[in-house]
Amino acid sequence: MKWPNYFIAFICLLFITLTVNADTIKLKNGTVVKGKVISFASGSFTVALDLGTSSQSKVILDTRDVETIEFDGRGDDTSNVSSVRENNIPRPSAPDDDTGHKANNAPSRPTPVVTKPITNSPTTNTAVKEIATQVTAKDDWSYANLTVRRGDRIRLIASGKVKLSSSRESGPEGIELEDKNKLLLDKPTGSLIAVIGDDNDDFIHIGREGEFVAKRDGKLFLSVNEGDLSDNSGQFSVQVKIEPAR
Repeated sequence: MKWPNYFIAFICLLFITLTVNADTIKLKNGTVVKGKVISFASGSFTVALDLGTSSQSKVILDTRDVETIEFDGRGDDTSNVSSVRENNIPRPSAPDDDTGHKANNAPSRPTPVVTKPITNSPTTNTAVKEIATQVTAKDDWSYANLTVRRGDRIRLIASGKVKLSSSRESGPEGIELEDKNKLLLDKPTGSLIAVIGDDNDDFIHIGREGEFVAKRDGKLFLSVNEGDLSDNSGQFSVQVKIEPAR
């Protein structure tokens, strides 16, 4: 979301008059807002701006625009600082069909949540990385806690079984089951898939074992190739190996 210059100037003028005892919200565009965070809903913070009068102005901040929030004098947290994690990553859209248009039956999944610390690897790092991660069948996307770079070679080996319903289960290779809402329509239902970045719909089929070269920089997400994940259970175990681009 891009704020008009006059609105940013108005916000800057407002927080000059705020009291010292206030939460400090730093936006990704460099703007600092002081006030009191009073609620969070639908991916946005509502902040009350204390103007020292009987009236109270409020501003709504989208979490995607927020870098950090420092809560003043709340609780017993020794750091008193809460970093806004990237937990409002937009769900990648459904893949294009053969005509290049978006599928009309595109699945509607909630926003995936990054639940692990994000570690960005320096572009000069040439060391091979190997990690083990879990892909929860009920989650829309599981963050592999890895950021890949364009040109990196990624190899994945998966194992285990997950339940797709009370009567059907699948390994990472998937099963033959019709599902018009799965992300990769031409690949087995329940199979392991991947995507690089939260704004990408170039989904990659992995199955039980797969290898590909990253076409872009971004965080690595893994999921199950199925439209409705709500009745799923179980996890795939995945070994991930990344050979950095030379």
